[in-house]
Amino acid sequence: MWDVASRSCLFTMVGHDNWVRSLVFHPGGKYLISVSDDKTLRIWDLANKRNMKTLLAHGHFCTTVDFHRSQPFVITGSVDKTIKVWDCR
Repeated sequence: MWDVASRSCLFTMVGHDNWVRSLVFHPGGKYLISVSDDKTLRIWDLANKRNMKTLLAHGHFCTTVDFHRSQPFVITGSVDKTIKVWDCR
């Protein structure tokens, strides 16, 4: 996590075993969601700077992640030509 104004690294979160392809902040700003070539989706607790949950998201590289605009869903996409919708409740 970087402070762009001061150009300094605030902290580093380690967990994925391969390239991270996409990140999205939770609308409330408390969490960061990441997907990676390690086929996983990770939920990061920004206040505690730790990985809260890891899900095997796809059978191949995960390339994209986003939040639904009005529903509590996370949507992931993969090079395995699938899109998955995850319920966040």
